Amino acid sequence: MKTLLALLLIGFMYTASPVAKAAFTMLGSTPTIGGASVVCMGIPTVVVSPLNDIAYAAPAGTMFPFPAILLRPDVFQYPPVLQLFIYAHECGHFNVGPDETAADCWAIKLGRNQGWFTAASFPLLIQALGNSPGNSTHLPGPYRLAALQQCFLAP
Repeated sequence: MKTLLALLLIGFMYTASPVAKAAFTMLGSTPTIGGASVVCMGIPTVVVSPLNDIAYAAPAGTMFPFPAILLRPDVFQYPPVLQLFIYAHECGHFNVGPDETAADCWAIKLGRNQGWFTAASFPLLIQALGNSPGNSTHLPGPYRLAALQQCFLAP
């Protein structure tokens, strides 16, 4: 019953939002990302199309009446370790706040500590981020990668 009520609320909020033509799929609070069951403080994950970025940590009231991790559908075309990094990065925002570098650092340390991100995973990050020009919130690719490597090596 709670799930049905939540879905009805989501439907109402979503149709009342400026992105009413967007499609979404609720994955719940324990989605499978990169082949692994993950959890971020019980925050639900929602696949949303269109979405301006590959993923977004949406505070309560942004798109839904609750906080959510929003993923674009093409995130699932990335290699599993990058899917996990993207999810962990968004989860990181709920743990360390809006700072992108802090969320990156939180995510890569989590991956290192849990064993799903190793030094051998860096070429995938380089391929994905290396040519990024950056934007108003993310560092340009080479600087972002340097910061990620520094965090990976830090205790």
